Amino acid sequence: MPVPLQHLCEIRGFWDQPQYPFVDMLDTADRRILDFERGWWLFPEPKDWTIAEVLGISAATYYHRLRELLDLDEAGRYDPLTVRRLQRIVDRGI
Repeated sequence: MPVPLQHLCEIRGFWDQPQYPFVDMLDTADRRILDFERGWWLFPEPKDWTIAEVLGISAATYYHRLRELLDLDEAGRYDPLTVRRLQRIVDRGI
């Protein structure tokens, strides 16, 4: 029987990122979006389906908020590698 995605998130520690000193600067939903973006490829299902299943939002809402997060300094301090990677993709027009 396949492991439920929520349980998979807990096993892989997606929502346990206390090593970042800027955790309190973003709300929980924004942190979860950045945490998910950092490692979405670890899930066996397609990304859009996994977004809805794990985060409980539509893919359109996810990408819209993710794009907004790229402009927040707090997001860059919370997860600098993920934010810089995404900014490079946006700058290249991909």
